Amino acid sequence: MCEMHFYRCMTCNTKWTFYKKLASCESSEPEARCPSSLCMHVGNQKRPQKKECEACQHKRELFESMQDYSDDEVLQLQPQKQRAGGWCDGRSGSRGGA
Repeated sequence: MCEMHFYRCMTCNTKWTFYKKLASCESSEPEARCPSSLCMHVGNQKRPQKKECEACQHKRELFESMQDYSDDEVLQLQPQKQRAGGWCDGRSGSRGGA
């Protein structure tokens, strides 16, 4: 016997069904599915559980890693600018004179 879980992505509203094999399942193959008459429905198909789909999760993790990378890059550049004589503020010319 298998369990059928119904999910809906909170970001893109994609719906999918996740099959979970129980210990009482006749087939030991992980990809083999029981016939629908032997599957136990978990939850309501019309009101699926909210969960992030794999595509949205991958995009979010990629975006977060890019943000972390850019934040690290800014932190590494700050000490170099300070050693080079200060921050660039867009002004040209010598210091101390008007």
